[in-house]
Amino acid sequence: MLIEVLFEEETGVVSDSAIYAAICKQLAALFGDFGMAAAKSSLSVKVFHSETATCVVRISVESFRRLIASIPFVNTIGGIPAVLKLVFVDTFLFSFFFLNFFLC
Repeated sequence: MLIEVLFEEETGVVSDSAIYAAICKQLAALFGDFGMAAAKSSLSVKVFHSETATCVVRISVESFRRLIASIPFVNTIGGIPAVLKLVFVDTFLFSFFFLNFFLC
């Protein structure tokens, strides 16, 4: 899935590991240890493009709904106020290569 990171301040710069940590934190808050452990085994932030503030997140089909439910509750990334906006959802691997080509 393609996610856009909207910063409240213009100086907002984060890394892919900070996005991963923020998503994991919300998964744990909403679904507890079991939900977080089930999603964390397949959750990964593949690409983060800082100029367009977009990232590609990959997760298994089983944990997909948990991730979709937790995205609106992410309000800080690495201590910086931010909002995650879901732009595109697809289950094909080809889409990852297509988006990676245009983002990088």
